Amino acid sequence: MPRILLTVASLLLAAAVALAAVGAHAVPDAAHPGGLWWTAVFWHAIGGLGLFAIGAAWGRFHWAWGTLGAALMLVGVVLFSGTLYVQGANGWGAGTFLAPTGGTLLILAWLAMAVAAARGPR
Repeated sequence: MPRILLTVASLLLAAAVALAAVGAHAVPDAAHPGGLWWTAVFWHAIGGLGLFAIGAAWGRFHWAWGTLGAALMLVGVVLFSGTLYVQGANGWGAGTFLAPTGGTLLILAWLAMAVAAARGPR
């Protein structure tokens, strides 16, 4: 599992950097803090770093809670940042309800990781 998490996290972080570059060159106002694109890249990168940290410290977590936390984090990043990327790129607001769902999943992911850390190694 740690190898999978580290691989997925690294790909997620590479995508965050690439999307930051795309935004800087192709999306109006993407570089302004607080804008949709900037917010999407910021939380995308935070989620990637979180997954990387989970993978790096995998042996210190309760495996079931760690797996749940990692899954929630990945889905949360995709829903939250993905919605903001789409909305920032073309103004599509129909999927805006997905961003709060993704944010809620990110909160739940960190809570699951707290439980995973408190319960200790397998």
